[in-house]
Amino acid sequence: MESMMKIVRHYAKKWALKRKGLNDNGDAYDMSLARLERAVSNIEEDGASAPALPSRLSIWGADMVDLLESVEEAIRSGDDVNALDKIDVLQRNMLAYNACMALWANKPGYIAFDNEGEIMAKSILGTALGDITAKHYADAIVNAANESLLGGGGVDGAIHRAAGPELLAECRTLNGCMTGQAKITKAYKLPCDYVIHTVGPVWHGGNHGEAELLAGCYRHSLELAMEHGIRSVAFPSISTGVYSYPVQQAAEIAVGTVREVIKEHPKVFDEILWVLFDERTKLVYDGALQK
Repeated sequence: MESMMKIVRHYAKKWALKRKGLNDNGDAYDMSLARLERAVSNIEEDGASAPALPSRLSIWGADMVDLLESVEEAIRSGDDVNALDKIDVLQRNMLAYNACMALWANKPGYIAFDNEGEIMAKSILGTALGDITAKHYADAIVNAANESLLGGGGVDGAIHRAAGPELLAECRTLNGCMTGQAKITKAYKLPCDYVIHTVGPVWHGGNHGEAELLAGCYRHSLELAMEHGIRSVAFPSISTGVYSYPVQQAAEIAVGTVREVIKEHPKVFDEILWVLFDERTKLVYDGALQK
């Protein structure tokens, strides 16, 4: 496994440079490459805690080494189109491999198998501690907005500040958003492609439809992602700030709704994260993901 990681890292820069040479949208590929490298890092960590891999995973890893060698041969022969096709196949395989490793190490994830036991689809669910605006976490980040969509405090304000005034200008054209619904914009200066804006419910004791509205935030956000071909999404903890939704209940609704959507659409998402500001909230979401 260690040798495979070295090979991946050795060729990662080559792939990025080659892709930039053929594709004007080099920044987007860099983001895709970042996901690949994060997957590699996760595999390394999981491998350290699970040294006795199932034979099927070991064989799969060896197959990817063979694929890397075929990429090298295609690059050496100047067959750029073939090389890029193989690189895309490798990325999909790495994400699937990472999903298997996550489950093997008892980490949250979802894998769907076909009738012959082959992997049909895979998704990673997880958390990260940090600022959702600070670096690339996913193709789209979700903004816990208010109904005006014109910015506010907390995550909402941070996203607007990081994106720049263009985001506010586009939001003005959307005519607001109802609680439990979602709308989508470009990301502008943020390190992602899209921002999905959703309005979470204010907590009024739990008997005013809050749970259904919060579930709607996650479901409608993911439906928008599907419509736009977005394969990775990063959420904050919706409604648990100034809207006062209890974190434990919010986390269970969030994780449960996301799992339902993934099971309904098993081939759509590669990764869904919750990017959280504080350790306490992260621990609660980690606990919900382990159930």
